[in-house]
Formats: sequence, structure tokens, C-alpha cells
Amino acid sequence: MISRRIQILLLTLFLTTCSFGYAGFDLDIDDDGKTEALTDGLLVIRHMFGFSGDSLTTGAVGSGANRPSAQDIETLLVASTTELDIDGDGSTQALTDGLLIIRELFGFSGDALIAGALSTSSTRQTGSSVVEYLNTIKDSDNDTYVDSIDTFPNDSTEWLDTDGDGTGDNADSDEPPMVNAGSDQTVSELTLVTLSGSATNAANDAMTYSWIQTGGTIVTLDDADTATASFTAPDVAEGYPDILIFELTASDPSGYSSSDTVEFTVEDPPAQTTTYCHGAFNKLLVHNDNGLETYEVVLSQVGLTPIPATGSRNGNNLLLQATTTYNSSDVSFDYDVTMSSDEMTITATIDILYGELTFRWNEYGTLGDCATLDLDLQSVPQLVSTDFTNVADYIEDISLFRSASGHDYSDTFESCRSMKHYFSPVLEERLNNNVPIFAPFAGTIVELFTEEEDFIDDGVTNQHAVIRSEADPAVLAVLFHVDLLSNDFIAGSLVTSGQQLGYARMISGGSVHHDFDIAIHVYTTMGVRYLSYFELLETDVFSNYGSFSLDRSDFIISEATRDADPLTCNGETFTSSGSLPSWIFGL
Repeated sequence: MISRRIQILLLTLFLTTCSFGYAGFDLDIDDDGKTEALTDGLLVIRHMFGFSGDSLTTGAVGSGANRPSAQDIETLLVASTTELDIDGDGSTQALTDGLLIIRELFGFSGDALIAGALSTSSTRQTGSSVVEYLNTIKDSDNDTYVDSIDTFPNDSTEWLDTDGDGTGDNADSDEPPMVNAGSDQTVSELTLVTLSGSATNAANDAMTYSWIQTGGTIVTLDDADTATASFTAPDVAEGYPDILIFELTASDPSGYSSSDTVEFTVEDPPAQTTTYCHGAFNKLLVHNDNGLETYEVVLSQVGLTPIPATGSRNGNNLLLQATTTYNSSDVSFDYDVTMSSDEMTITATIDILYGELTFRWNEYGTLGDCATLDLDLQSVPQLVSTDFTNVADYIEDISLFRSASGHDYSDTFESCRSMKHYFSPVLEERLNNNVPIFAPFAGTIVELFTEEEDFIDDGVTNQHAVIRSEADPAVLAVLFHVDLLSNDFIAGSLVTSGQQLGYARMISGGSVHHDFDIAIHVYTTMGVRYLSYFELLETDVFSNYGSFSLDRSDFIISEATRDADPLTCNGETFTSSGSLPSWIFGL
């Protein structure tokens, strides 16, 4: 016995076929609601013999015909040549195709139907194959279902018997339930998924339900005997989804049942990455893969490639560890990170072990990747609206950008040169230790740490201070050797242009220092570049340097000029000084 599911599938096929087949042609030529030999069959065979006009239709049109006109009938028959090729030989002939039609309408079958009525090239060679084809173009009961798909071809009130009990569906009240297993869905791995099905019948009977899995990685179904079941999606590899298929069967009290299926595509969605830019273009990357967090860090001084970090999170606090290699030496980092309550900013203490040297950086960061400046398309912004020190009253010498002064301080695009400026006060002011230091532009202090050796950082003494520009966050000013006014200045403090931060640290460990220094870092699309401080000075600010030079380029050794007169280095120490001058002197 045909199963209920197959019956439903056949019902769907029948409806689809009927809609397609009937829309083309059927043998009720005069459209009187009947298909008969002495009207429709006679019209076809006359047409094939070449009759037209009144000679075609006289005595061959049924009473109540909706297509009585000879012209309309001819138009239909000409347009239906293909359908009228009954024996399938590729042509329509009166003594083959026409004869087969009229014989079948008279009730002939078997050999009596086809005897002498098949061409030598016919593809339908038996009576049954001819009848089978004719049933696809004949609607005997005029119910819009051609005989080939009409279970009751001579009953215009019925055409389907879904349950196979001999009674047409229209008269049969015992119809199987209509089942809906729900819409196909895409879900994430390891999540709880609900299967929501339903079923109804004409009597609105209570149903019993049964879910089974028919495809995909096997999962455990909970409440599988209810309309609403559930399961936990399996773990899948990213880029390799798994399709799970489930079938819901619903049964009514009379024993009739139907089924429907639903598909769930299980995916491992890409991890969501949250980036914080902190300090001197350093980064913290927090990857969240379905609630599982992993971490990476970027230290711009070491390189721009993310370094895997391990550790743990407790609320808004992260404790992380990372290791890498720099200049053939191992470097380890210990992070203590605190996120703000809205997770828009972070503060971080980073303990660094590099060889036998230890450092502690105090940094501030904001949500989002570090801003960039494309120096190939954009000019260097003149952001410095206030000089970072009082040149006229205190400074007598300034080192050139890319000089051999101090130590190697070069970015990843150049090497073995000092890509910053040292400012040397007059001797008296060095001894006074009171050369003021100001914020060169408005911004945020994003990094602070002491440069005093063998000293517990008090947040004031000999600080290395990095200020991120408010106007262009891709630009940092790095101020070296600053004694801050107070420890009210911390990583995260906002400063205004010209605000005094403290004094240059000119005396340390009983020694008087020759100079203090400033650098400019710019985060470009290719990495961190170091620029000359003088490139960023507003015109009015640069005018204060008239006693040194009226041309900014006099403070800079160009890259090409330095390359033509190279320096040599051992680590950060210059082992040769080249032939170019390293300082420019005030007049």
C-alpha cells in the first residue's frame, strides 16, 4: 500500500503536471465540455484531410459549443500540430493520427485501435502507448484535469483519491493532516536550536508527533514526541558547514499521517575581533569565537605582526602574557589591562623583559584600530601650534634629523641614524634644571614610563611621555626625559596645546646632561614612520627658530643624503659618525 508520504508527493506532482499539461491543449476541439468522436474527432480528421470553412464544421460542432467558428477551430488545430502527432512519427496525418483519435473516441483499444493506423516511423507502436498519450491531451469529464492525472476521468466532481480508498478527495472527509516542520534555518555551532512544527486537519483533531533525524551529524533530540523539539548544534570547522535534516510526522486519531522535513545549516561563524589602539600605536586584539575569547597583541616597536597572547579575563580586567624575538633576543610581555565599564577605553600596565633589561609602560587606548595617515597622498600636517620648549630663552644647539647624535633611533623603513631631535640648553640653564616642557598640540597622553635607571617609577621623575594628537590621531609626539609637574598626569590625561607638562630632566644621578629630545611618530598605511619635528611646526611656531635658520630643511638630513654618507652601528650605539654635521647652532 502506498505510504501517506508518497501519496502527498504524488498529489503535489499531479497538481503540478495538471497545471502545466492542461494549459496547452486538450481534444475538446469545439469546447462544448465533451470529447466525442462525431464532433471533436471528426473536426480533427477533416482538418487533417484539408477541410476548412463550413466544410470543416458542418454537422461536427456540438450544441452549446464555445468554439463554433471554423476560423477559431482552424487556428487551434494549426497551433496544435505537435500535440496531434498521436503515433509520434513527427508529422500529423489523417489516416494515422486522425484515425487513431476517432477510433479511440469510439472506444477502440488494443490492436483494433492501431491496426493500419500507424506510420512506418511511429514511436508509439502499441495500443496502450497510444491510449497513454491520448490521455495526456484528453479531459473526458471537462474538470480541467486531463485523463492521465485524473483518478476519476469520467467524474467532473472528483480528480484525486489521496488516501486510495476509492472515494474522491472532494467527497472524502478522511484527509491526512497538513504538516509543517518549519522553515529552513542557518544556526551557529554549539547553540541550542528549537524545532517548531505544526499540523492540522479538516476536523481540527489533536495530533501526535514524532521527530526523527534523517541527515547530518547525529545529535540528541529532546522532546521528540512533541511539536517542539530541541537539540544542541554540533561543533563544526569554520568554512565547513554541516546540514542537519529532520522529519516531523503527525498522526490524527483515525490513523492518517503525513510528514514534512526541515533543514538546519550549522556554521562556525568567523570570530568577532575587537581592537584597541593604545600607547605608541600598540594594539590589543580580542577575538570572540562563540563566547570563547583569544588574544593577540601588537607592539609597534617590535613589529606590526600580531603576537599570540595567553591569559584570562575577569570582568573588565585582562591578565595576558606574550613572548617574541627582537634583534635576536627574547622579549616577554606581561599585560594588566583594565577596560572601562562601556569597554570604549583601556588602561594597561605592560611589564617588559628584554634580555636582562626590564621596563614598565603605562598606556592608554581607545576602541578601534589605530588611525593612519597616507603620506603618499597626504601632506604632513602642521599640527604643532605651540613649541614644546622655550627656544629663545634656553636652547643653543639642536641636532639634525638623521644625524649621528645620541644613539640609533630609526623606524622600520630606515636604519642606523637618529631620527629625532636633541635640544641642548645653554650651560647655565642645564645647571638650573628648569627648562620648561609644553604640550606641542592638544591631545591625550597615551604612554608614560620613567627613563630613570634603577628607580621605582613615581609617575613624575624622568618620564617618557607620548601624546596622541587630537586633530590627527595618526600623529604622536614623543617627549623624552621630562620631570612632570605632578603625578596628576597619567596615561589617559587630556592636555591642551601649550599646557606646561614639566621640565626637561637635565640633572640625573649627579650628572648634568647635555640635551633632551623629541620625536614624531606617524602611523602610515605601511607602518610607523618617524618624521622631523620641524615638518609639523605651524609657520608662526617655526618663526621662533630664526636665529638657527629660516629654512626647515636645514634641520633635516634627507634620507638620500644620509644614505650617501652612511653611519655604522653596533646595536643602538653609533660606531662611526659619517662626514655630515650633526648639529645646527643658534647665532
